[in-house]
Amino acid sequence: MSILAGITGGMGSGKTVVCTIFTRLGGAVFHADAVSRLLTDTHPELRKKLINAFGSEIYSQEQLNRKYFASLIFSDREKLLLANSIIHPYVFEKFREWVGEHKDVPVLFMEAAILFETGAWKIFHKNILVAAPREVRIMRVMKRDGLSREEILARMEHQSPQEDLIPYADYVINNDGIQPILPQVLKIWEDLISRQTL
Repeated sequence: MSILAGITGGMGSGKTVVCTIFTRLGGAVFHADAVSRLLTDTHPELRKKLINAFGSEIYSQEQLNRKYFASLIFSDREKLLLANSIIHPYVFEKFREWVGEHKDVPVLFMEAAILFETGAWKIFHKNILVAAPREVRIMRVMKRDGLSREEILARMEHQSPQEDLIPYADYVINNDGIQPILPQVLKIWEDLISRQTL
């Protein structure tokens, strides 16, 4: 049986780098945020629910207007929670299908930005938090996404503080740009693999 592990971290923490390493080691990664983006554009039932909740103007030419939708949900916590409650059941349905298709892989990971906040962490054998100092994360996102500092801070405001997530994590990877990340990931991989044979 595959070990199921969750991977999370704030924006700019380095989740993608960690996921790439785990994939190269022989794991498989389900990218919840990417699947969410795909489903909001292609799933008719989900689209209908989002339009009913937020209005038809969130869609433009059959695609979710992500910039407008982000401006709605990241300025109002209630709207953010509502959006998550509508979208996440569809994402988890896809995750269950994906797990069934990857039974031969020793460790299956779900990478999700809000793993602990949604309670999803409870379904995993182990959970990993990728952590980095706030200022490091801001600079990474500015460089990667071309967002202003103000836009990044507005989004970060709606993510749980990193310190609040540490108690939920079985492993914390320090990706501050100083401490090497590879040895930390390898150690976690070895531990997860050892659990697979138990």
